[in-house]
Amino acid sequence: MNMVPYISSNKKRLEEVMFHEVTIMRNFLTSLQDEHLAITTDNQFMIDKVIDERTELASSFEDWSEELIEITKKLAGEKLVSIPDNVRLRHSEALEILRNCLDPEDFELLSLREQIEVIMREIYHLNDINAHLIQDKITFDGFHCPLPELEKPKPKSTVALLDE
Repeated sequence: MNMVPYISSNKKRLEEVMFHEVTIMRNFLTSLQDEHLAITTDNQFMIDKVIDERTELASSFEDWSEELIEITKKLAGEKLVSIPDNVRLRHSEALEILRNCLDPEDFELLSLREQIEVIMREIYHLNDINAHLIQDKITFDGFHCPLPELEKPKPKSTVALLDE
């Protein structure tokens, strides 16, 4: 669905919202990495600090997420996208709607949308690892168990150098 006139007039705001989401999500991912370190080193002070910082990040992300949802609703009001009846629009659904309605020329918006999805998957993955570590610590409190190695992501592209 081509919605160039609407996106053209609102592209700056949509880009700003999505850029802020990406920034917050990167900080959230860093927070999860700090939490992982704190759990593995049994540093309660660091865990408390990370949790306090994460509360602020979550609140900020929620504000930007709501704005992304509102922009998507405006698109629906303009009849440029379709939102199923009786659906409480969530962030993930708004991203999917944007995937389907952005023009290929909207490279920056498409790139930001993709970054949001990739970082979100990383956040869920590391959050699961941390939750398992915490559960194991509670279950085996007092025992020192070897920690699992984190699986390193496989590169998605390969760069080769060619001799002349």
